[in-house]
Amino acid sequence: MIDIPAILERLTQWMEFVRRYWAFESPSDPLWIAVLIVPMGFVLALWGARLTRAAYVVGFMVAGAAVGIKVARQYEWELLIGLVLGAGVAGVVGHVLYRWWIGLTTGLVAAAVVIGLMAPWTLRQAEAFADTLLAQATGQRLFTVTEPPGAAEPGAAAPEPAVQEGPVVDWAAVVAGLRPGEDQPMPSPSALIVAWAKAVWAAVPDESRNTILMAVVVGLLGLAIGGIFPRLTTIVATSVIGVMAMTAASVYLVSTKAPATWEAIQAKPLWLDGAMGLALLVSLAFQARRGKLRQIVPAAPPVPPAK
Repeated sequence: MIDIPAILERLTQWMEFVRRYWAFESPSDPLWIAVLIVPMGFVLALWGARLTRAAYVVGFMVAGAAVGIKVARQYEWELLIGLVLGAGVAGVVGHVLYRWWIGLTTGLVAAAVVIGLMAPWTLRQAEAFADTLLAQATGQRLFTVTEPPGAAEPGAAAPEPAVQEGPVVDWAAVVAGLRPGEDQPMPSPSALIVAWAKAVWAAVPDESRNTILMAVVVGLLGLAIGGIFPRLTTIVATSVIGVMAMTAASVYLVSTKAPATWEAIQAKPLWLDGAMGLALLVSLAFQARRGKLRQIVPAAPPVPPAK
């Protein structure tokens, strides 16, 4: 049985981590966001596979237009030329290599799921690394770990550290504080990711090795499946994401507005699993119905000419 509440809780923890360390403001009324997510998930679950190619092409065109405008400004060309050329070339690349992008996206998402959801220690290591950067840049921590007295005595078992939550710090100030001097460039996101990977490898080498190996295997498998069966991959992916989005939004709405009903659902978790499984089956069947092989109707024999 899939532990849906545990998966949703893990996703919520990662979202909270990103919001706090990047200083994202919580929406004033998240209820409306949940209300909007339900129909968006519904559309994705039923028509997501048909919209995927258009979404990729539009996304590539937007990115290409941004790059084209930047290049045009750099070489003092007409902005319209850079916009049209960038959007056109990127749109063609997105359309022609659509099968490759589906495979690449599938592999990256599968690897991210393994790292983020299947390995609980990665969240703790991410918090510890971000706290190190915060302390270096601003002298503050979000999770200040204090070592209890007597923990360093020989032969004494190290107790669990006391964790005290601190104030939210602006991540922009952290990145700015990491610069050695005003004339030095700010560290790129890739440099921060590499530094975090090195810190995690040094802290937990065995867990890192096993998780990376599993993520690489799953990622390559996702790349192969997505590249060979792009339609099947998009049907399954959009169905799962759409149903998960509807489930998460519905759980939030029910737990917020009808806590008694939510307690009853928690008492019988098979209800939630069954409803989600039924919705997933309906979504898969609805999207796959267009992929059925059409019956080949033999052509009618020619009518002999009238004598």
